[in-house]
Amino acid sequence: LAPHELKFAQVKCPLLTSERLSSNCITQDTYESMAFSRSASAVGVGMATGEIDQDDKDLNYGPHGGCASIIASTSAGVELLHSEIVVLGNGATSGQFRAANGVMKDSLDLPSIVRCLTEKCKLPVIDGQLAQPQRIAAFLCKADTAAQIRGYRTTQYTDSDINATRHSRAAVGGLVSGLFADTRLFVSGGAERQGPDGGGPFLILYS
Repeated sequence: LAPHELKFAQVKCPLLTSERLSSNCITQDTYESMAFSRSASAVGVGMATGEIDQDDKDLNYGPHGGCASIIASTSAGVELLHSEIVVLGNGATSGQFRAANGVMKDSLDLPSIVRCLTEKCKLPVIDGQLAQPQRIAAFLCKADTAAQIRGYRTTQYTDSDINATRHSRAAVGGLVSGLFADTRLFVSGGAERQGPDGGGPFLILYS
């Protein structure tokens, strides 16, 4: 696939554990290391696709940097010591499935997905639901945590029972499941440097 043919890059990256920690690590918090790993992986994808200028003198790899990739979807796992990458796109020899992508500006941005379905995939949405769900092979997206959505506060960061990323994944998963009339979706939390803050990229694989 050429960079312009790429629609989604799914990266599974490693994180720090208590055994892997050293004084040279960017953080001594193993949970926080997940955000750094996801962020650095997203920046790497952005460099590969040309979305991010690797010669930018202000470039950093931290989770709170300015530039982001709208192709990257990264997830950290304790079981890995290196990154595993799957790329999806539409090449000259594509088979029975096609890929279409887009970006949710926040966790409520269902219209962006509807536009992708109707305009890029040419699939009808009737009365708020996909009319031909059998043509969907997969839906993947990133759900970012947010203290506020459209000016109103959320409890994602203040709930003492449920981790913030689980809040955002459940919210986006429920929203999209209603559109697709199907719960077989992949919604990943922790969208550092993946799409806009509070939002995230998505991919529709369809026939």
